[in-house]
Amino acid sequence: MWNIPKKIIEEADDEKLLNFSISQLTDPHLFLEKVKYLYSHLTEESTDILNFKDGRIFERISKPIIIGDEPIGRVWSFIDISERKKTEELLQNERTLFRTVIDIIPDAIYVKDVDGKKILANPKEVQFAGMVSEQEYLGKTDRTIYSKEVASHSEEEDRYILETGKPIINIESVLVDKKGEEHSLIGSKVPLRDTTGKVKGIVGINHEVTEQKRVNELLQQSEERHRALVENVGEGIAFVDPNEVFEFANPTTETIFGVGKGELVGRNLHEFITEEQLHSIQAQTQARAKGKRNSYDIEIINYKGERRNLLITAVPQFDDTGKFIGAYGVVRDITSAVKSENEIRLLANAMRSISECVSITDMEDNIIFVNDAFLKTYGYTLDELMGNKISIIRPATEQDNIINQILPSTIKGKWEGELKNRRKDGREFPIHLSTSLIHDANGIPIALIGVSSDISERKKIEQTIHSQNLELIELNATKDKFFSIIAHDLKNPLYTLLGGTELLIKKFRNLDADKIETILKNLNSNTQQTYKLLENLLDWARNQQNRMEFNPVVIDLSEVANEIIALLSPMAAAKNITLNQNIKPSCIVIADAYMLNAVLRNLISNAIKFTYANGVVQINAVEHEQELEVSVTDNGVGISKETLKKLFQIDSAKSDFGTSGEKGTGLGLLLCKDFVHKHGGNIRVESKVDKGSTFTFTLPIGS
Repeated sequence: MWNIPKKIIEEADDEKLLNFSISQLTDPHLFLEKVKYLYSHLTEESTDILNFKDGRIFERISKPIIIGDEPIGRVWSFIDISERKKTEELLQNERTLFRTVIDIIPDAIYVKDVDGKKILANPKEVQFAGMVSEQEYLGKTDRTIYSKEVASHSEEEDRYILETGKPIINIESVLVDKKGEEHSLIGSKVPLRDTTGKVKGIVGINHEVTEQKRVNELLQQSEERHRALVENVGEGIAFVDPNEVFEFANPTTETIFGVGKGELVGRNLHEFITEEQLHSIQAQTQARAKGKRNSYDIEIINYKGERRNLLITAVPQFDDTGKFIGAYGVVRDITSAVKSENEIRLLANAMRSISECVSITDMEDNIIFVNDAFLKTYGYTLDELMGNKISIIRPATEQDNIINQILPSTIKGKWEGELKNRRKDGREFPIHLSTSLIHDANGIPIALIGVSSDISERKKIEQTIHSQNLELIELNATKDKFFSIIAHDLKNPLYTLLGGTELLIKKFRNLDADKIETILKNLNSNTQQTYKLLENLLDWARNQQNRMEFNPVVIDLSEVANEIIALLSPMAAAKNITLNQNIKPSCIVIADAYMLNAVLRNLISNAIKFTYANGVVQINAVEHEQELEVSVTDNGVGISKETLKKLFQIDSAKSDFGTSGEKGTGLGLLLCKDFVHKHGGNIRVESKVDKGSTFTFTLPIGS
């Protein structure tokens, strides 16, 4: 322990020996003060820690030696606890790390043993079970927690896993909790194996896709330190002979092995171990016979049938002749530590199984851990990320005010929200992120954990729903407009036709020829308007249902314009309106003949309708590089600014009376807009009240 050179021992200089010894300590003054104090208080017992400059840590125990009622001196013992301290600190940090990860994972995680009993559950799972604590949950089975139907299905899955050793991945289910609330879950179950590969239970993970919630603590640390072993030293002490037969065992050792006082002496260590460990222990004994001090782990089944994991540190003993006579051993029960390691392994397996991206950064934002899901989502390798700043996945477009909120909010408790991240290939995508801190054993923040999910699909669905809502609004307006036209605009002209024919039938013999001619002209005009209305209604309905074929061909625009002018000349002549066509011959366009005819016919007839008597309507065409711009201009009543804004909207479509009382429906312009758009063109209007209007549309040029 003190590594005192042989020369100093041979000199027998107590002061030099003391100075050499205490020079190895980090606080030699405190050491001496404690020694002086104890020798001045001979009846007191003491246990404290010695820290060596080389990093070793020893536990120092001092007790009085009492003969009769008088203390005559002190006995000192020193136990090297360096490795134990390091192991305990490492285990504690690892447990804290992995527990913290599981605590913030928004999934329900549980573990069953082979009998179906729950041996681990996180708060989300406890919540699903309708319980208030994990303690209430542990030890129960699915049949005592859930409905008979749910439990039977779960037990069937468990049998499959235990019999085949195969996992069940991504099974969708719906859980109804005790409050009657439904939870849509995607669950996975995987076999839990020991170090030999034997299935020891089942790990289950349920991801709630209806909402994301943080996971509360999985496990509560409740392990108590074992009581002091030898006379409150805190360890078991025993002596075995070369054949591993106990010749001495203190009460703590007897407790570990499950026997009463004095019942361990004379029994062989081999009685408490398995056949597999026998050869290993015999090898350790042979090494001690050669003078080697050793430490090793064994698992025993004590007299009470309890499995115990022990760490044994053995020091060989020899008699005066140098014969190996056995070994003193410090027996430490490390069952709790092994259990902790198993828990950490369990938590690590659970973390690797989840679909969320998990990252851990130090307090300087350097990446120190990511899981496989993170690498897959972002497209990086582990080497490309480790040691880099977490900002490597943040796009330049992300707002600084959001990023700057994350660390301060996490230090106060947590941060949760949506933001954009960037994959290795530069593509940006939305995520949902929740963060939490990792603390060391002293409660000091040492790292930040982030758990994120790619919500690209969810955002796409939300956008689709929004677009569908807008489309539905437009469809409803279309339906309402259609019904309005059928109910009103079509009814009125038919009513006029009916009235006119009834008048002729009843008073035909009493009417002179001029009166009959006037009535017939009105009926003919009304019939033409009704025919135009029906024609537009049918075209509009077919177009809305995508039943109108679109067959673009090479067309001479000037010929089409001449045909329509000839068709509408009687209508223009009735108001003494001049129709001027300024389209050069052989003006070729690519268009659907029927649709082009409908567009020009509607625009020219509208121009005639809203132009005063003796007015002029101009039809022009101007060629550009890739398209032809066609315009219809009148010098009629014009259109107000308010009406212009709503001219091509289905929910606002209406028609005013023409200058001679002509009536329309407003469908003609809607058809013009739809038909022009089918050609890849645009339509626009320029107008001033009492000055006239110009409707212009574009078509692709033909060669």
